Amino acid sequence: PRSTLFPYTTLFRSPSESARESDTLALLEYGFAEFRLVTPVQAGAVLARVPINGSSSQTTPLVAASTFSHVLPRSTRIRVLVDAPKQLTGPLRAGAVVGSVVVLAAGRRLTSVPLRLLHAVPSPPAGMLAGLGPGGVTLLLLGLLLIIGGLLRMRRRERRQARPEPSRRPA
Repeated sequence: PRSTLFPYTTLFRSPSESARESDTLALLEYGFAEFRLVTPVQAGAVLARVPINGSSSQTTPLVAASTFSHVLPRSTRIRVLVDAPKQLTGPLRAGAVVGSVVVLAAGRRLTSVPLRLLHAVPSPPAGMLAGLGPGGVTLLLLGLLLIIGGLLRMRRRERRQARPEPSRRPA
């Protein structure tokens, strides 16, 4: 929008004031027609959600630390690439930088903006099994049951083999 741009022009060697004004107007019209102000990253915008403490159901939002605006030709393609961790483990304080956002224009890097935690990430629950999550605990218990079942079966087989067979007498 024109209200957010503040162009400044200087024209030298104009034959008259009206010619200078006309040239300035033509230059401004060209600039507004061919260029635009883009804001691909806004401060505080949630750009990613990341699982915390090994849980797939608990996530925390990551927000842009600052706003980035730039004037570019209208035909320029803009890409925003988010570089965030796949998972976070606490404790982490709110506002901690944990990733970044890279802004590309026509494949060329314009800037990088830090990604911050919107909320603090608590420590994972205490205890040896807590870090496994509900699915991991279930798998661990099933594995233990299979091992115990196998050991009992082996013991039963050993007892059968150790028993003397009753002698058979002809009748």
